[in-house]
Parts: sequence; C-alpha cells; structure tokens
Amino acid sequence: MNPGRKDRTSAQGSTLLIGATPRVVIPLARCLAERGIPVVAASLMPGTPAMRSRWLSGYRYLRPPALSPDRFREDLTRVIEEFGVDTIIPTGDEVLSALALHETEWRSRLHLLCPPAETFRKVLDKGRTLEAAEAAGVPIPKTRVLTGADDLDTTLAGFRFPAIVKPADKGRETSLRLRYLEDRDALDTLMASHFRAGDAWMLQEFVPGHGVGIEVLLHDGAAIATFQHRRLKEYPVAGGVAARSLSEAPDPVLLDHSLRLLRALGWEGVAMVEFRQDPKTGRTALMEINGRYWGSIALPLQCGIAFPWYQWQLAHGAPPEVPNYTPGRRMRWLAGDLLRLPEAAAAAVSGEYPARRAAADFGTFLWDGVSPRTRDALWKLSDPRPALEDLGRAIRQVSAQVWNKVARRVLPWRWYAALRPIMRLGAGGVVRYAALGLRARPRAPDAETIRTARSVLFVCHGNIIRSAFAAAWLERLLRERGDAGGITVRSAGLCAIDGTPAHPDTRAAAEHYGLSLETHRAQRLDQETVRQADLIFIMDRLHRVRMQQQFPDAAGRTYLLGSLHPDNRFARDGQQIRDPYGEGTEAVARCLEGLRPCVEALSAIGTAQSEGGR
Repeated sequence: MNPGRKDRTSAQGSTLLIGATPRVVIPLARCLAERGIPVVAASLMPGTPAMRSRWLSGYRYLRPPALSPDRFREDLTRVIEEFGVDTIIPTGDEVLSALALHETEWRSRLHLLCPPAETFRKVLDKGRTLEAAEAAGVPIPKTRVLTGADDLDTTLAGFRFPAIVKPADKGRETSLRLRYLEDRDALDTLMASHFRAGDAWMLQEFVPGHGVGIEVLLHDGAAIATFQHRRLKEYPVAGGVAARSLSEAPDPVLLDHSLRLLRALGWEGVAMVEFRQDPKTGRTALMEINGRYWGSIALPLQCGIAFPWYQWQLAHGAPPEVPNYTPGRRMRWLAGDLLRLPEAAAAAVSGEYPARRAAADFGTFLWDGVSPRTRDALWKLSDPRPALEDLGRAIRQVSAQVWNKVARRVLPWRWYAALRPIMRLGAGGVVRYAALGLRARPRAPDAETIRTARSVLFVCHGNIIRSAFAAAWLERLLRERGDAGGITVRSAGLCAIDGTPAHPDTRAAAEHYGLSLETHRAQRLDQETVRQADLIFIMDRLHRVRMQQQFPDAAGRTYLLGSLHPDNRFARDGQQIRDPYGEGTEAVARCLEGLRPCVEALSAIGTAQSEGGR
C-alpha cells in the first residue's frame, strides 16, 4: 500500500483526512472512528466552513502549496505532531498534487494512502488516462484538447456537439470543473470568459445515458474489494456528481475494463473508474478515473463495503475480510438533490431537458424523503450536524438562485446588477448591509494608528484587481521613501481562488504606472493572515459584512480604503471602491485611478508621522 515506506512498530496513531467535501470526509471519518481509529480532518481551502462531527477529533486549515509549498509543509507537520497522525488519506485531486511536493518525507514518516506521485499524475492528466485506456482496449469518447482559440477550426474538424468540457489536468485549481455545451457558439462563449493562455481543456463528445462507477481497492495488483453504482440523478443535470445513486452487482465487462486500465497504470489503492452507459444503444465509454475517494463513497459504506477500513488494515499489515453486498440499495445526497431542482426546472422550461423527466425528478425528490429504502449520504441521528449544515448551505444557495431568476425578470438591469451580490450574503447579511448604509459615514483610521502599524493587508473579492494593485502600489511608495524594510504589505481575497494570476486588465493598467503584477498570485483570506495584520483595508460594504461574518475579531482593525481619499471622492457612495470585474479595460483603469490616491494618502500619513517623530 505504501511503496518505499519504512516498517513501523509504534503504537497506533490518528488518521488524517485531507479534503473539503463533507459528503466524502464525514462518511470516511465515521467508518474509521466506529472501529476505534482516532480521526482528524484538514482542508486546503481556508475561509470555507469548518466541518463539525462527533467522529472528528479536530479540524484544521492548511495553507495551499500554490501560495507557499514551505508553509503548507509547516502546517501539515504541525497537524501531524499535534494529533499524533500516523496515516494520511487524501480525498481530492488538489490534495494528491499537494502531497507530491514532499512525498518522500511523508512516506518516511507515516502511512500515505495513495499511489506514488508518478502513478497518480497519469490519472490527473486526462490525456494520459485516455491514451492508457485506448492502449488497454477500453472504449473512450471522441476527445479534443484545447489550449486556445488559435486553429480551433482545425482542432474541431470532424467533432460533433453536444459535448462536455473540463480541465485536462484535474490537479489544477479552477472554478470551472465540468460544463455541458450544446453547440460551437456555447464553446466560444465559454472560452472567452474562462480560458487562459497556457491552460489545457478537454472537450469530449456527450454520451447520453447514466454514469456508472466501478470502485476498486487494488493491492499488489489484486482486487481486494469491488463495488458498482449507477447514477440515477446528477448535479448539474447535464452531468456531474451523483445526487441519487443505486448499488449494482459489478458488470463483468466494466469491471474487466477497469482492472485492465488500473493495472496498466500500475495503480495501488482506491479508485473509481467512471463510465457513461447508454441504455438505449448499449454503448459504454470511459469518462475518467477518480484516483481517490469519490463523492458517493457513503453508498458502498452503507452496503457494508468499508473501503477506508480495508485500506487502513492493509497499510497496517492486517489482511481485511471483505463481505458480499446486496445490490439495489438507493442513496441520495439531499443537498445535491435539492440544488438540481431549480436547474432541472429551468432546463425544462427552455427545452434543454425533457419536462417529463423534470417532473419525475421532483416526484423522486419527495418520495426519497419518506421511503425507507433510500438512505442519505450524510444523515445520522447520532451525528446530525454535518447533514443539517450541508442542507442549510444548499437551501441558502437555492433561495439565492430563485431570487436571482425572479429579480432578473422583473428588475431593471442596473438594479439587478447592484442587488445580486448583496443577496448572496444571506438573510442576516442583507440586514447588516442595509444597517451599514444607514449609519454615519465610516471612520478612517487615525494618524497614530497608521503610524504604528507594521503590517497592512488589502482585501477585495478575488484578489486579482483592487487589492492586488493596492498592495503593489503601497510597496512601491514605501520603497521610494525608504520605508519598505519595516512594513509588511499583503493582499488577499474573501472569495479568491488560490494561485490565480492578476486579471489581464489589471496587469495592463498597472503597467501604465510602471508596476508589474506578472508574478502576483491570488490568496484566499484566512484566519492567520487576518491575525498578522495591524491594518486591514477593504473596498466596499459587502466586504465589511463578509468580514463580520467570517472574521469578527478583526472589526477594530478594518477600514474602508475609500475613507482615505483626499477629496472625499467616494463619500457619496459610502466610500466604496466598486468592483470593475467583467466591465472591461476602461472600467478597471478608472477603478485603479480612483484607488491610487487612497493608497498614496495612506503612505503620506505614515511617512509624515514617521518623519515628525525623528
């Protein structure tokens, strides 16, 4: 299970689950904890809600290696030592990539339950997976790899839509995971808004039917445990994760395809090989391999196939006993089933989804709520909190979607565009936002506060426009005045995707001022970054509400950057610096031009006070 690992004779320690998906982490934790194994969990996504469960001994955040590989290593080492971890189970593709950075060290210290990096990289690279499948005689869909708009007509020659598009590298951090495309126009629109130069995307023909997953635990080439499920509902509707699934006896043909492919890759450990199967034609095609625990892992656990327990036993030298299971059990992920309802309804209204199927989806949603034959992926009477929190997030998201659809139809566009981000705050957030608008003009930090600050943090939404420029501009001013050595300047985003470059329009506007943001990489705001800051500058009232929700202890150090503008330019707008994202190059340039004097005022106040005290 763990090639190259030294033998251990020490006492059993804790098992660390690394991942941010409750429907994966919580079932794994229950499975192991019920067998007496202490379990802790960690996430690479600071700022997301912590998972709380009676089966978890602790929950920690790890700084993503996209920001700093060394700090990720330090964080993980600290968790290992704090909880006495002797086993790590990764539950996400990004986690596999992160652990590969110091793989030799981790394998020398503990049981790392994943294949060697050179093996799982073949699975993260979907192109290499498909090449291996074709060589092994496993059927695959027609596929094209897209790297940009150049020569797109040649690349798509002979390709037929509809299709699905997804990142060619599963280990790459991106907000776009999978998208259904009806035609070439939909592809062109998507490329214009999401594709960046140098990124590779995979375009595959859409194979109708159901998703079928073959789950396998391989050890030294032998199949220790196998399981099969069929996706009865997916979220999104056009294809995605399982919202409702059914256990089946393994199809001999699909199982043979899966084992031949995994063995050809030299696989070791758990994997879910995903196929698409058309019941009308009988056609089957490989979609991908999930080389770690998958979203519907609760179903085999409910059927008595305890994959994580068997894997843990093998790692600790105890051969597992694997029982048979009974096909025909249903499971649903309630939050996902709820999330897909408005999407299915909208698709049915637009003619993209059969109305009869949408009605049937609603019927099964109600039936599964009372049927004793359908079990939930998260719900346990003895541990209800994970399911309730997951459902609460889904309800808030569906409520926002419904409001969004209605508001878009009945409100003028400018009103709708202004209200949309506010409604995402939730009911409590909307009340706080309204209250902020009724209060007196927000105060600016006094000169003494600025003078004594040794660390300044700029915060915006995605850390690719406003806060990125503000931090770079202040660093430049400090260098010019000889103060750079004593003050730390950082930037972050409340909803940033770690590692994202500065927006192209921001880079172009910064160059106008002699700044280069080519090396900037976005960072999601976390508790540690907030704790280290003496002064925190946000851009608008939305940020103030989100800061109150996520980091209430920082309220006394948080100010609107617009409050520093020397001619009160932003006073009429509540001292807000609006987000120009998506409004074009000129809007970004205007935003930064208005932001620049605020930063210069900050620098001038600090410099004047410093000189006055010498």
